[in-house]
Amino acid sequence: MKRVCALLALSLSFSLAAQNASPYHGSKITKVETSTEESPSTLTPMIVTFDVREVGENGKTVNTREFTTRLTAGTSFHACTLRAGSKIPVQTNPATVTYVDVGVKFDCQHARFDGNLLTMQVTAEISSTGGQASQPTIAQNTWDALISLKPGVKTVVFKSDDLASKRTFEVAIRADLIR
Repeated sequence: MKRVCALLALSLSFSLAAQNASPYHGSKITKVETSTEESPSTLTPMIVTFDVREVGENGKTVNTREFTTRLTAGTSFHACTLRAGSKIPVQTNPATVTYVDVGVKFDCQHARFDGNLLTMQVTAEISSTGGQASQPTIAQNTWDALISLKPGVKTVVFKSDDLASKRTFEVAIRADLIR
């Protein structure tokens, strides 16, 4: 028992001596708080409008759809997601029906506003059905790009041909500041 007490006292005195020899002995440790939140003055609320236009082979607009969402852009990265469409039943075998999403999907990521331009990564997917109802054909166009927009100006950001016809699809985006 005396040995255990002596060893305990010896180890305690060594740890106290080591603590006193430390260059940090007696100094205070201050916790530094960092925040990832932006101040309200660096955030810019916007309304973002996506126009999807289908153009016929004669160059005239066949169909137009408009989708609007809100986005708050800042000096750090912000995002928005927009989905509109339907679930179409597709019979995969006599006892099974699978539902396939068709419509539009827009994802805006890394949205930044520097006072003159809104810059963001935009992914757009447009899908539709055709053919017979029992075995529909699903047409799909997908785009992805880093874009810069001047507020208040509608800009065509994606355009592609429909592979099944002589039509083209266009996606234009307009971002308006909310004042």
